[in-house]
Amino acid sequence: MKRNYQTITLWGVALLVPLTLLVSQITEFIFKSTNPNNIDITTSLAYLGQGVTAGIVTFCAVLAVIVTAVILDKRATGTWRGARQPIMLFTAIVILVAGVMLFNKLTNNAQDDYLRAHNRPTLDEFFDALKKNEQQK
Repeated sequence: MKRNYQTITLWGVALLVPLTLLVSQITEFIFKSTNPNNIDITTSLAYLGQGVTAGIVTFCAVLAVIVTAVILDKRATGTWRGARQPIMLFTAIVILVAGVMLFNKLTNNAQDDYLRAHNRPTLDEFFDALKKNEQQK
């Protein structure tokens, strides 16, 4: 049976981000629907840590499969040719995700500037005041 590590690598790279997001969302759904800590799940940060942790673990697991497939392909063929397309795809994904993160940050900054200009607290300022209020009780 011929092993096609390049196919495994391409599939891994292609599914890296969507699978990570899916597992993260499934984890948040499970925690919010069962609410084991009995917290207010209407806040956007409820069970965020669990979702992020599941996403990071999934990302690392898929990345380990990709790296393993690249190494096995190199051993089988003696060249890095099979890794070129997956590496180019991975690079494109990293650049696009970085662009999304950059524009998300710029959007959040614009929203914070708007709130400050209209004498309204930013989300961070709101939660800081809430935490301070809870500590005073």
